[in-house]
Amino acid sequence: IEDLRYENDLLYRAFRLDGNSDYCIISNSAWLNSKWDLKQETFDTLAKNYYATSYSRDFRKKEETEAEISEWITRKTKEKIKPDIFIEDPESDLVRLINAVAFKDAWKEEFDAEMTKKNNFFKRDGSKISCDFMKEHRSDAKVGMADKFMMYSKEMKNGYTMNFVLPDEGVDINDILSDEKAVADIYAGNLDYKNLTIDFLVPKFEVI
Repeated sequence: IEDLRYENDLLYRAFRLDGNSDYCIISNSAWLNSKWDLKQETFDTLAKNYYATSYSRDFRKKEETEAEISEWITRKTKEKIKPDIFIEDPESDLVRLINAVAFKDAWKEEFDAEMTKKNNFFKRDGSKISCDFMKEHRSDAKVGMADKFMMYSKEMKNGYTMNFVLPDEGVDINDILSDEKAVADIYAGNLDYKNLTIDFLVPKFEVI
């Protein structure tokens, strides 16, 4: 448990960026059912080791508590997300652990707006839709190759990186996401990298 807390602290500090226009802010909270009597030590541990704010609420007041949790998430995500929260059993539910992330950054090298063109995006069910594709031509691209996919990473201004994973033809993205080793290799960059000349195309997207 001490190793876990140590690594959690390192990740929290490493990812945090609190600027005016660019930010990565991680917020943690514990919503505790006031029906249960918890020791102060519990709250102290959550605050010290997990940077979590604790709230004691009467879960029997379902709608009031659900709305308050949803509003907390909205504030902590810079008004981007307002989810529906459901307390299933006010009598037996002990705690809701809520984590929220607000992130904003820019590409280190922006896409060329003049190269944005209409193209077809193929969905999982095989159907296609027409949308704007951003394009980037690189003669020195570092592309990660794996058994079921390839990956290209694009750097952001403040040191973050976005990984774009392209499944091989006939491979469902869920086959990759459910493969623990594949996911670990993606995050660790443990792939067979090759320097290639590529045209990188990706649909214009918004993350909220």
